[in-house]
Amino acid sequence: MTEPYATTIAAVAPVLLLVAVVEVQQITQRTRQDSAAMTAAYRDAAAKLRAREAGVSPGELQEIRARVQQLESEHNAGLQGFARVLYYVWAFTATALVAVVSLALTWLGRGSGDADPFMAWFCFSALLWGTFVVVNMPVVAWIAQSRQEIKSAEAYGRARDRALSEAQEP
Repeated sequence: MTEPYATTIAAVAPVLLLVAVVEVQQITQRTRQDSAAMTAAYRDAAAKLRAREAGVSPGELQEIRARVQQLESEHNAGLQGFARVLYYVWAFTATALVAVVSLALTWLGRGSGDADPFMAWFCFSALLWGTFVVVNMPVVAWIAQSRQEIKSAEAYGRARDRALSEAQEP
């Protein structure tokens, strides 16, 4: 490791860490908002069904309500599971970047100038991983969340259609 290399590492790693923290915050906020919106949509649909379908028996309405609540919990469980994996990736990335900054600053502070190829390799690998995560994780989060929302919407549509067709049968 050379002094310019260590200086660059010490300057770039905190920037990546800051961007990662901002991304985590945005994904967390978006997930929370989307989950609340999905839950509100389910409850709104159930209320509209209850108001418009006077011929639907109370038992059938209870069944529809139970299915909506099941869909809500499945949707939220899917988002929570994905969020847990996402946070583990971010935690690993943040730990690696903090270690890189500490190593680079320690190396610079020693002033001995001894070449340390392992430390240089570790710093490079951690910065490469951090860059990969910061660039790709928002896209991965968006794709996963979109797939979950599509699955939830399809399941809700099937449940609604089934409940309406059963309510119309004599």
